[in-house]
Amino acid sequence: MNAVLEYALMLAAKGIPVFPCKPDKRPYTQHGFKDASTDPEQIKAWWAQYPKAMIGMPTGKASGVWVLDIDAAKEGETVDGYASLEDLTAKYGQLPATRKHTTGGGGTHYLFCYPKDGRRIGNSAKRMPPKIDVRGEGGYIIVPPSVNASGGVYTVKDKTSIADTPDWLLDLVSPLPERDKSKNATPEGPYFEKYRKHYREAHIKRIANLSVYAKTAIMREIEALASSIPDMNRNANLNSTAFALGRWVAGGELPEDDALTMLCDVANLIELDVDETAKTLESGLSAGMKEPRNTQRPSGETSTDSTAFAYKVYSCAEILNIPRPQWRVKNVLPGIGLAAIFGPSRAGKSFLALDLAFAITRGADWFQWETVPCPVLYVNLESSWGLQGRLKAWAQDTGHTLPEDLHFIIEPLDLQEGEHVQGIIQAAPGNGVVIIDTLNRATPGADENSSRDMSNIIKAATEIQAAT
Repeated sequence: MNAVLEYALMLAAKGIPVFPCKPDKRPYTQHGFKDASTDPEQIKAWWAQYPKAMIGMPTGKASGVWVLDIDAAKEGETVDGYASLEDLTAKYGQLPATRKHTTGGGGTHYLFCYPKDGRRIGNSAKRMPPKIDVRGEGGYIIVPPSVNASGGVYTVKDKTSIADTPDWLLDLVSPLPERDKSKNATPEGPYFEKYRKHYREAHIKRIANLSVYAKTAIMREIEALASSIPDMNRNANLNSTAFALGRWVAGGELPEDDALTMLCDVANLIELDVDETAKTLESGLSAGMKEPRNTQRPSGETSTDSTAFAYKVYSCAEILNIPRPQWRVKNVLPGIGLAAIFGPSRAGKSFLALDLAFAITRGADWFQWETVPCPVLYVNLESSWGLQGRLKAWAQDTGHTLPEDLHFIIEPLDLQEGEHVQGIIQAAPGNGVVIIDTLNRATPGADENSSRDMSNIIKAATEIQAAT
């Protein structure tokens, strides 16, 4: 029996669903990981049809596993996932012994038990250093003994039982469940349940006589502080909250004793040092009291709706301290967000987009701008023959081999169809870039002058961006 098929059947016998993937890691099946099965007859039929298929395993609840994917630096790259992992563990602590796989590209998969406390781990690496990816709910990995298109073999590096995720890593890759889905909901941190149980009701009673507007704003600040994550700027959060409450104190809305009591309660709850807390409160409150705030509104504005959003007001100093954006291509393409290349027909937009994709996958400067390397999925909706010509021309002109981390979709699609959007998300690399060429062909029948059509298109693009 085919060794890969034999291993796939073994996984299925353990209740772990599998599905066949092409040597370039893309699924053979129409719905990818959603088609994964533990049915031995189905699995045998797949491998009879695709005898050289690699084994795809869904991550997340289906398998009970999520994966920390460490990518090794490729030739010419200066960023290395193993170095990034060393930086992480030096800051937060060592990873526990757990099962590890070597990937076909020389990287390592660290397997961890998927959390059972309601926390969701997706496929985003937004809070992880470069070359470290996350595969969770809605994703999949290739498992041993699969062999990729380059002959790289996936192997078991460490047979240790799959470990639970350490708290610090879980806080980085997974937000806790939201308390509610309203636009005013505050994300919960590990301290919030204790806050809700021991302090929240008392705090609400303490400020019961304030205006609805003031109560909403003050409780939002306090609850945000109670939602702090361990080792993630807790003291800075306390300073910011003290500043905000100091403004209400100076505006005559909130007694200073009440502000101090509420702040000290939460500071103690989130385990801040007593001496450090005293200094931070003095500094934050004093600064806030220099900028009084109260519920007086501009003339004609009289709303006291308890559901009104309480905006955080920033000082000039706070604005200047907002972190600068991270770039995928410096000053051109943001690390997180959307961008567009536009110009007249036949101006060379597709050549430019493809050259950008080459630069990003290689970590090479694009013109004079630095890039942060990552995988790229290029949705090519023009002639595949034309794409062949561009690939050959680029390789011949630059003398470089075509990058392994650049993949393509060439089938027609429609961003106005939810299934097509989900298909792109399924095929897209985690912590990568998706390029869609062209917008016109990706939105057949849409009117670029229609605000409704363009709103739907931007919504689809944002959904893809958020999921990848």
